Amino acid sequence: MSNWILIGPVVGVFLIAAGLILGYVVFPPVVHQRIIESVELKKDTDQYERWKVTPQALDFKVYIFNVTNPEEIERGAQPKVEEIGPYVYSQYRKKYNIRFSRDNERVSYYQQMNYVFNAEKSHPFTEDDKIVVLSMHMNSILQMLELTSRRMITNVTRGVERTIDRIPVINLVKRMLDRYTPLKSIIQAIEQDTPYLLSMINDELPKIFGPDANSMFIETTPRKFLFDGVEFCRDPAVLSQIVCMSVEERKSATIVKTDDGRALKFSMFNHKNKTNDGLYEINTGIRRLENVLKIEKWNNAKTLKVWNTDRNGAPSVCQFINGTDGSAVAPFREEGDNFYIYSSDICRSVQMFYEGKTTYQGIPGFRYQTRDNFLNQIGSNYGNECFCVNKINGSLRNEDGCLYSGALDLSECLDAPIVATAPHFYGADPVYNLMIDGTYPNPEKHQIFLEVEPRTGAPLRGGKKAQFNMFLKKIDHIAITNSFVTPVLFPVLWVDEGIELNDEMVGLIKKDLINTLLILEIVQWTLVGVGAALIVGMLIWYFIARRRMSKTTSTEIITDRTGSSEIGKN
Repeated sequence: MSNWILIGPVVGVFLIAAGLILGYVVFPPVVHQRIIESVELKKDTDQYERWKVTPQALDFKVYIFNVTNPEEIERGAQPKVEEIGPYVYSQYRKKYNIRFSRDNERVSYYQQMNYVFNAEKSHPFTEDDKIVVLSMHMNSILQMLELTSRRMITNVTRGVERTIDRIPVINLVKRMLDRYTPLKSIIQAIEQDTPYLLSMINDELPKIFGPDANSMFIETTPRKFLFDGVEFCRDPAVLSQIVCMSVEERKSATIVKTDDGRALKFSMFNHKNKTNDGLYEINTGIRRLENVLKIEKWNNAKTLKVWNTDRNGAPSVCQFINGTDGSAVAPFREEGDNFYIYSSDICRSVQMFYEGKTTYQGIPGFRYQTRDNFLNQIGSNYGNECFCVNKINGSLRNEDGCLYSGALDLSECLDAPIVATAPHFYGADPVYNLMIDGTYPNPEKHQIFLEVEPRTGAPLRGGKKAQFNMFLKKIDHIAITNSFVTPVLFPVLWVDEGIELNDEMVGLIKKDLINTLLILEIVQWTLVGVGAALIVGMLIWYFIARRRMSKTTSTEIITDRTGSSEIGKN
């Protein structure tokens, strides 16, 4: 018995020590290494195959702002819109032309995206629903012509000024004329008056835009507006042909020729379908895991050209490409850390901030969201006025030339006067919502977020959301815009490009990580528990045995004393 009492606690201590050593010394590096192997981008691995072809389609949800009072708007009334949707498209991603660097630290590729309408998830909405929306191609072309004509006359008049200053005789005549009518005043008057070209174009609108030319709004279908295309420039003649040729030569991504080659057509997203969004070069993470999937170059450049440089001509904070493409982030996340995601749709990097812990289908995760520095804090007060490209004439701007809070000018990014905001102008300057009847900001629905599994960086659930708008404003000499005296930022649609891991992917994460961690944890605490139970059991056994021995000894003593007394009496 004494041997067991001594051996039991020793074994118990050994089991506890073994459990603690396994749990805090042996298991963590094993798990860490297994995660590293599952996250690093290497050929002929499961991770590589999942990266090459996204195993689950993303949901590309489109919400359209249907205009309910187009005729009244043309007469100066407040615009009324009604959100309809979502129109859900399954987005499939596949990478091709994959090339690893010699040291395998970087890999370049193109990514093709295919969009397929998902009737089940879109129900009761269909691609053939009747919608009334802002005519984006007409508005864009007219604003482009207005801006071009103003630049043209400005360049001409400035050239005249420089020529006059260089020729002494003409300069003398100029000084004499300045006594009566300063040439500068004449030039300024010319600059302020839009050329007669726009007046001529006003008469040509029916030949350019067909039956839709009498209004800034068109009746169409989601099928045509989003992907198939809204036709215009059908067999133009003379001036209208010049305009259409000019539009075609700009090679805008959203405007292409029709199949018969006799017209042009505009669509919002067809340029994204069955195409790529540029050449990516990313880090594989084999040298520094924290850089895995980080974008090193996009279209062979480390910076973007669409934003302004700093005052010295050097790359500005707006131009740097930071982070991953959002398909995953670096592993081993810690509470409170942040990261960047680059979005080619808006030509900029977006910072995601840690918001707290969450759970998705039993998988613990971290939740990240955008904050005010995404859209609400842009301008000279925040050191990022480089985002203020100031390309939209007559828009709502602050004194520093930046749009009101919550809006981003994408003119250079998309080669069209389009402005990005959060859906329903969430978090933006109140003036935008006051101008439109029918927008209702909701943080739960309109907030950009991403939830990831912190150990692997794998996304669990998320939504990349953006609203696309255009300024509806008066354009000189264009009759259908005469009532738009006050510029209005008009919402067209907003998109939610998101994912929620399906059961198959959830099962994979649980099998490869969560269940493994659970088994290791069970082993650890089983050893500790058995060891502790063994020690406690031996101690209890020891005290019980000792108590029994004490009772036995006492009984023997009493018996001995009783026996001695009886002998004495005899």
